[in-house]
Amino acid sequence: SAQLVERTLEWGTLEATLSGPHQIIIRDLATQSPDRTCAEEKLDFARDRVIEMALGYNHLVVATSSQCYIYSTDNFNTPYI
Repeated sequence: SAQLVERTLEWGTLEATLSGPHQIIIRDLATQSPDRTCAEEKLDFARDRVIEMALGYNHLVVATSSQCYIYSTDNFNTPYI
């Protein structure tokens, strides 16, 4: 089946990119340095592929093939499942 990758969403200073079927990379563009690097978080969904994602209103919502995760943009370590 087809898989959408390299999809990028932006909200405020945050950028979320679906880098592969099981990984989203979050970048905080406000921390970008002159060499164009910035603070980055990697979210891995090892068991399931990402079906859909949405970013806005201080939250990232990720739907996988079996669960829905809701992350606060203040803390990407602990999602609501």
